[in-house]
Amino acid sequence: MEHKNILKIYGVGRNNLIDQGNDLGERYFVVTEVCENGELFEFVISTGGFSEEVTRKVFAQIAESVYYLHKKGCAHRDIKLENIFLDENCVPKLADFGLMKRFSGAGGKLLETALGT
Repeated sequence: MEHKNILKIYGVGRNNLIDQGNDLGERYFVVTEVCENGELFEFVISTGGFSEEVTRKVFAQIAESVYYLHKKGCAHRDIKLENIFLDENCVPKLADFGLMKRFSGAGGKLLETALGT
């Protein structure tokens, strides 16, 4: 997905994690763009949030990313403050597509599986 408000993924990989000689098993990792201001949830807790004007702009950008996904036939299904990151300019980046579902717009059928947090 290529959108200014969706977290860019540069690569994925896996390796075996060994700690003090103990094999802790296979671990997976994702290399993403840096979001200096971290999770939106933590940002709001630590700073008290944004002004009303900035909140409107941030919300509009998140809505743009959801609209983009829907145009591509994808439903995120787990949008929450913890799955939105902020870059150095507080531009929101939607992340964590582990529950994403592809759908077809034909017939207007709703997704029926209850998921998310």
